Amino acid sequence: LACSAQSTMKKAQATSQWVLVGPTSGFANVSSSGNSTNNAEDTRFVTFPHPKTGLEARFLLTNGGRKIHEVLKYEDPPKSWLINDSVQKDGSLHLVTPVDPIFLMLPCLVESRKHFTTLDNVLSHGSCSSSGYLCDMEGTSQLSLVCDVKDAVDMKVYRINEEKTLAWLQRKVNQLVPKLKEMPHINVGLGAKVATFVDSKRNTSFSHTHSHYVCYAVGIVCDYLSNDWAKKLRTAYSQSFDEVEKLEIQEPSAKKGKPADSPAECIEDYTKYGTGTSATEEPDKKAQKMTAAQRALSKVDKTGMKNIASFFGRKSKS
Repeated sequence: LACSAQSTMKKAQATSQWVLVGPTSGFANVSSSGNSTNNAEDTRFVTFPHPKTGLEARFLLTNGGRKIHEVLKYEDPPKSWLINDSVQKDGSLHLVTPVDPIFLMLPCLVESRKHFTTLDNVLSHGSCSSSGYLCDMEGTSQLSLVCDVKDAVDMKVYRINEEKTLAWLQRKVNQLVPKLKEMPHINVGLGAKVATFVDSKRNTSFSHTHSHYVCYAVGIVCDYLSNDWAKKLRTAYSQSFDEVEKLEIQEPSAKKGKPADSPAECIEDYTKYGTGTSATEEPDKKAQKMTAAQRALSKVDKTGMKNIASFFGRKSKS
């Protein structure tokens, strides 16, 4: 989906376009120009402080502002897009993925942790002053999973509960683990790699334990947490991290001492190299074909003959 944004220039009005990849359901009311076909407020870009860094990040509101998506930008210049009959110089790709709004609310709830207060107050003071959009999100009905909730004069007041929040984060991790196991092409070890970038001559079937998947899932969840919450979550899974660390240390020594089931495959043909040269050196490129006289001379029996250079050497003293 190519969305466009209008920007007023000094001399002319230019249209810049972006290429987005996201769920089609979230763009049901969006035209190819990026504007909503029914209600201009159905789908729009907004900025919120990212829960991990606190820096402003771009998000996309859909379904009348009741769902929020994170907008990630992938850039690998120099590249361009061909859109209809035009060339878009900006070849970046924007990925739109849904995000649980509770992750975005956690920093605001922590700031208001001393007292019970309404959600409007939680999201309208301090660094959370730009987070008012979150009040109408579908996920706000699940705030009882991370907060103590009280009814007061026809309104609800909230206060974050650390035990509930940690249990909620652990459920997120446990939901991710089986999803990761369904993707065998991903290496969830400490040296994570994708099978696409592994040498095709080597075995790409990764051997991982349950703890590997748990630690990888913890890392994904921690991408949306402050340092304090990330540390608490890793501590809750310290046993899995210790197990993975031991396995990563033992694996190289185990491979070194294990006898090979079959002879090792030699990738380079060392028989092509001359004697006395290193394995990385190329054969002598200066070697030329012998002339007819040289071939005839090579067939002569040279037994007892002296090299002509021996007649010009110094005589040995008797």
